[in-house]
Amino acid sequence: MSQRKSLSILLDAVIARSSLVSAVLIVVGTLGLVAVPLLERSISFDENALLAGSANPTIRTKSPNAYQLGKQFASSLHSSTFTPSFTRQLQQQLKQQLGLQVSNYTFTVSNYPSSSSSSSSGSSHRAADGQVQCTNVHTVLESRRGDGKEALALVTPINHQQFATDYDQDASGVQLALSLGFAVLHHLKTAAPWLAKDVIWVLPDASCGLVESMQAWTDAYQHPVSQRDST
Repeated sequence: MSQRKSLSILLDAVIARSSLVSAVLIVVGTLGLVAVPLLERSISFDENALLAGSANPTIRTKSPNAYQLGKQFASSLHSSTFTPSFTRQLQQQLKQQLGLQVSNYTFTVSNYPSSSSSSSSGSSHRAADGQVQCTNVHTVLESRRGDGKEALALVTPINHQQFATDYDQDASGVQLALSLGFAVLHHLKTAAPWLAKDVIWVLPDASCGLVESMQAWTDAYQHPVSQRDST
């Protein structure tokens, strides 16, 4: 009975001073809203800036040589395209021309094509049990403003080998993909101080299938295993 009486007295007091109580709550709510940015990490990143057509193009103005460097990077791999040494050369050129750590992960698939082109080029990558061996490559651009807890993935599918299960890409397609991907990453590294997330440039071996290669990379990235190497 005493509790009900105390509650009744409290409610009567609140009602009698409802204007004051409302003003206090408004002030507290406003201060809490203003303090929200202070409670977050001091990192800002506008996701909308990545939407095509919604941001000002800056690569040509801030990185005018990015495309030329991209073409040079792709040209350095032209002679090894669709050869057993392509993946190794790709890792070496990424490390030399971008100065970033490069990692790779080898996986196998069983749905390889039976065409003559695949047998001539993929024989050195075919396991004894009939599976085909492929290697995904990625490099990480660490943000100067980030804390390493968040990242964006820039995915550039490449046929590392001459055969392809479901991704038809000729040598010129490989050159174009490498040029554009390198240009974007070079721009983000040298002329994007606003970048607040790490950027992972993934070059999956699409020879073994787009879905299969990306699934293998995602599994290896989330659950590192011993087959994954770094250079």
